[in-house]
Amino acid sequence: MKSILYLLVVYLIVCVFGTAACAAVFMLCSDLTLCVVGQNYSIFSLPFFIEGAFYSFPAVCVFSLLSVIFYSIRHKSKKIPVLIIYIVLSFASWFFLIPYSMKASMDYGHLFSKELPSRTVSEGFFRKEKNEVYYYSKIHEDTADGFMVDREGVPRVFSNENLARSSSTYADSLVQNAVNVPAIISVPLRAYEAIIIASKENFLAGFKEMIVYTSLALAMISIFSLQFISRWRMLNAFSVLAAGIFVLAVNYILLSEFYSLPYFSSNQWVLYINCAIFVLLLFFGIISSIMNYRKAKGS
Repeated sequence: MKSILYLLVVYLIVCVFGTAACAAVFMLCSDLTLCVVGQNYSIFSLPFFIEGAFYSFPAVCVFSLLSVIFYSIRHKSKKIPVLIIYIVLSFASWFFLIPYSMKASMDYGHLFSKELPSRTVSEGFFRKEKNEVYYYSKIHEDTADGFMVDREGVPRVFSNENLARSSSTYADSLVQNAVNVPAIISVPLRAYEAIIIASKENFLAGFKEMIVYTSLALAMISIFSLQFISRWRMLNAFSVLAAGIFVLAVNYILLSEFYSLPYFSSNQWVLYINCAIFVLLLFFGIISSIMNYRKAKGS
């Protein structure tokens, strides 16, 4: 009974605090797009925080399920009660909490899509815009005085010219250069966004496309069996984490249609591969359980 309560506590703690932490990071990153060097700006933004909570909850929910597996590996709990509570939490997560969060993000998306007020950059800073360097000595709303250095390195003084605007989402290029996101973070985020968008489209498209989402859920749930792959706990935990990343990466690659595979559509390939992973891992889990039972009975 204690092990079940501990698993529930682990799941809830990771869900609540993980979502709050990710929402805070999302809020901070969103605030940085509005920041301008030399001007005061409030860091806390409730709309950004709520949007970040909706955005990050599916990922946090999946990681919460992985945390349940890690806890089971670490403490060697009785496997049958752990399996039951894991299945209950998994079905609650994949077929209730995650769909509800994605539906809520679409229903309340209009609250976060309001046009944000544009912020004028500050005077007295060198900024690189469109491969040209600008220095504004005086700013008059949408026009400014100062000088610039073009791409050939030729300086020019200007007066009452329109402010140079880049296509970036950042209000100030100095902030963008200072917080440039490395590829090791931006690539997984793009993959996550692609999977979320595809899942939302499957929800809206109908029952046939919902099967694709269900296959992903089953494939992710079945990695529970990999905790029996070895006597080494660290190897078991690594196998569970690697399998989760592998399943999500395969789904991202196929759904993004980076490669045109023959015979079937991308959704069909996703469905078949996820089902194959589920069957293989389920079979592996059953065999591992039988072998562990025989070893325990023999000892």
